[in-house]
Formats: sequence, C-alpha cells, structure tokens
Amino acid sequence: MNPNAYAKAMLSLSKEGHNTDGIVKGLINSLKARGALALLPNVLRAYTNLIARKSSDKPVVAVARSADAKEAIEQSGVPSDTEVVVDERLIGGYRLEQGGKLIDNTFKAKLLQIYRNATKA
Repeated sequence: MNPNAYAKAMLSLSKEGHNTDGIVKGLINSLKARGALALLPNVLRAYTNLIARKSSDKPVVAVARSADAKEAIEQSGVPSDTEVVVDERLIGGYRLEQGGKLIDNTFKAKLLQIYRNATKA
C-alpha cells in the first residue's frame, strides 16, 4: 500500500470540494478495513508534502539539522532567503525541491549510487 496514492486521493477529493473531516474519516476507515492503520502517519506526511509542492514554486531545501542549512543553501546555489525545512528522516546532505523537481543530494542517495555502481561490475 502506497501512502502517496492515498495522499493524492485526499488531494483530489479536497479539490472537488469534499468536507475535510469526511475525507480524514474516510481515510481512517479505509486504512482500518485493510488492516493498515499504521500507515496513517506516512499518508499524512505525503499529503503535507503534496500540499507544500502545489502551494509554491519557491525552492525548499530539506536538511537533517538546522545547523546544516547555510551549507546546503551555498552548495545548491539557491538564494539565501530560500525556505529551509528540517527533516529528521535525513541523515545528512540536503534535498532541494523547486518547480516540481527534486535534487537529492542526501547521504542516502549517495550511498545508494555507490552501491549501484559497485554491484554493476
């Protein structure tokens, strides 16, 4: 079960003018029926991310710690007044979202690339 699919469905229903309380209650009932209520926080996080992406084309830089913000802004080349979000799920590095595009310069992405390159040989 993909949290992004649920989040997109919620966004679609809200655009159609459905009641927010009804959307959330329907989501909870649907997840309960499938035995996947533990997925709720991931769905809500995905929904929040969708709303953030849709609401602005301004660049957003996600970092693991607020202390990493200045370095991430310098490395990514975005203006210094760029919105910075602290995402505890990141180990290090940064993720830049701008205009519907994602530049993933996180430690996880780099490690995955090293793994892919090492297993190709």
